[in-house]
Formats: sequence, C-alpha cells, structure tokens
Amino acid sequence: MEGLKSQNPVMIRDATLADAEWLAEIHVRSWQAVYAGLFPDEFLAGLSVERRAEGWRQFISTSSDRSVGLVIEEGGRVAGFSRLGCADDPTIGEVYAIYLHPDYWGRGIGRQLMASSEARLKGMGFEEALLWVLEGNTLARRFYQAAGWHADGGLKIEPIGGIDANEVRYRKRF
Repeated sequence: MEGLKSQNPVMIRDATLADAEWLAEIHVRSWQAVYAGLFPDEFLAGLSVERRAEGWRQFISTSSDRSVGLVIEEGGRVAGFSRLGCADDPTIGEVYAIYLHPDYWGRGIGRQLMASSEARLKGMGFEEALLWVLEGNTLARRFYQAAGWHADGGLKIEPIGGIDANEVRYRKRF
C-alpha cells in the first residue's frame, strides 16, 4: 500500500459530536498499530474506545476559535483526524494529535490532513506551531520531516502506559 494515492474524494471538515465514536476507534486502532513494541502489549490491548469517545465529546463540546478537531473523510468514510490549538505559549499553535486509521496509511491523505491543519493554525493567527512525537515513532518522525517540520531540541518525558515515554518536540514556521 505504501505510496498509493487516494482514488476517492477527500474532504476535510471540523469534527462534530456525531464523529466521536469513529474518532475514538481511529485513535485506538492507530495507537495499537503504530506503538506496538513501544508500549506494553497489555496497555495497548486495554485502550478503550468508549473512554476515548468521551474524551472526544468533551473536546468537541469545548472547541473554540483557538481549539479545534479536524476530520478527514475519504469516499464518505472518516479516515483520520487532527486536534489543534494553542501551545503553552499562547502565541504558538500546536498540533496536539494527528492520526489516520491504519487502513488509510500510505495513500497521501495524511499529507492533506497535515496541510489543512497547518493552514487552520495559520488562520487562527499563529505564525509557528509545534508538536510532540514519541522518540521511537520513526514513521511519524519521517512524516513530519517530509512536511517541513524539524526537531528543535525540545525533549520531555511523559508517563504513558506504565513507562516513561521520551518525546521530541518538532516546530514549523508558516
């Protein structure tokens, strides 16, 4: 599937409450695929679509002109999402998350979602943005680098799934 282009129409729109279950399903399935071997199997197997859906409902309900979820659909099916808003520094935007369902990897729609996410952040008034990525997530790191993001030296450790996860900060000016 690597390198295949999408043959179906793609649409990017704001997330709605009706999307919560699909977004949660994508979130869980993508974590289980991309983080296999990076987090304990028990942790990944125990990820809950129901808990993620509740988190999505809360996020969507509180979205504003400075915090939004975007959905990408291919052929009328929800294929992925991004969550965007302010970083800790309110002058800098942040891509909190960007994920595609594994069935949609390698088809070019992730690049479209990232480009729309960047355009939305720019439209929110941000001239630069950051994102955090798990140090061992080489697939995502290559994706971000290909999109013009660069590691800026920022590092943090987050307790996730019973381990201390090393995260690397990426940054991009618009």
